Amino acid sequence: MLSSWLNVLLVFVPVGLGLFLSNASPILVFIFNGIAIIPLSALLTGATEKIASDAGDTIGAFLNISLGNLVELILFM
Repeated sequence: MLSSWLNVLLVFVPVGLGLFLSNASPILVFIFNGIAIIPLSALLTGATEKIASDAGDTIGAFLNISLGNLVELILFM
């Protein structure tokens, strides 16, 4: 997970936050944060799968169900 090429896109997380805090154009903030959510989604998926494999079948299934669509929930709120 740490050697993924998606980790290069993590640089957009602080850039997007900085643009938001500096009251930059909302379109720029949206674009940079949209790019930033791609590697964050991959990290969330990897972390959920790792915890699910260590926690057992029941808790693992619950975590996959509850956190599997978290990014989509955040995007559409």
